[in-house]
Amino acid sequence: MDHTLRPGRLLWLALPFALLILAACAPKLTPSFSHQGRLLDASGNPVADGNYTVEYKLFNASSGGTAVYTESKAVPVEDGLFTTSLGLTSAITPTIFAQPTWLEISVNGEILGRRQRLQGSPF
Repeated sequence: MDHTLRPGRLLWLALPFALLILAACAPKLTPSFSHQGRLLDASGNPVADGNYTVEYKLFNASSGGTAVYTESKAVPVEDGLFTTSLGLTSAITPTIFAQPTWLEISVNGEILGRRQRLQGSPF
């Protein structure tokens, strides 16, 4: 009886271990998204350059309800323009996006307009 391993048989023995190692090494996608905007004063002019405290809240309703996610951060603003990312410092639970989601933004304690509905995008 021949007990030598043939290449095909060796492949079937090694394949489950290789898949297990690859699955463990695969990067996990963390829900995050960027937000850009322009801050203007009451006269429509860009606000002064500097850091502004911006609070982001996610809701599953267009008005009322309780925030399902909140993140507050100092955002640098130049010529009224800013860009930042959400979900990098505090994890956003992916199930939040299983139903319609709205974003509410406040700057230095003042809520800016109505909540904006978030739409999906490919990544």
